[in-house]
Amino acid sequence: MPLLKQNDILFAHKALGLMPDLSAATRRVAAAIIDHFNKRTGQCDPSIGRLMKLLKISRAAVIRATNELDGLGLIEKKSHGGKSHRTAYLPNWPLFRAFVGDWDAGMKAG
Repeated sequence: MPLLKQNDILFAHKALGLMPDLSAATRRVAAAIIDHFNKRTGQCDPSIGRLMKLLKISRAAVIRATNELDGLGLIEKKSHGGKSHRTAYLPNWPLFRAFVGDWDAGMKAG
């Protein structure tokens, strides 16, 4: 697991809000996944059903969003296997940090 730095969760939320070309559903799914990240254990595996219920969106929308996030390299999907076919999600903290760093540099440059 990449090391989680002090403000990474905040940076991830900031980056998601500023990134172009993400659908509203994809942003919401990403934010919910980030909020499920356990800083102590590094575990992050909300079920599709849980995300559906929390966000009030369809199963297809959750799957589409998680596939998009994985394809963009923002969140890596890893199958747990087993009979429940659980999926773990690993946010790409360095990518979120870099996006916010670029944004902040642009803000300073004017």
